[in-house]
Amino acid sequence: MQTVAEYADEIMRMIEHDMTEGFEWGEKLPRDVGSFTALHNHCDANDYVAEAMGRIALDFDSEESGTLVNAVTDEVDKRLREMAAAA
Repeated sequence: MQTVAEYADEIMRMIEHDMTEGFEWGEKLPRDVGSFTALHNHCDANDYVAEAMGRIALDFDSEESGTLVNAVTDEVDKRLREMAAAA
C-alpha cells in the first residue's frame, strides 16, 4: 500500500495533466481551482481518487479505507490551496 503522500502525488499528476492538457471535452481545469471540493465544479473529483487508489477507495465498509481516503483528499486539498495561492 502506498503512503498518503504517494497517493496525493499521483492524484496531483492527474490534476496537473487536466490543467495543462484539458479534459476530453476540451475544458481545462483552472490552476486556481483552490480545493478538492471545488474540483467538483469541473469534473467528478472522486474519479481522481478512484483511479489513484483503486479498490481501496471503493471499500466503503472499511473504516481504515475511509480514513486513508480522507487523509489523501485532505492532502490534495492542501496542495490545491497552496497552488491557488501561488497562482
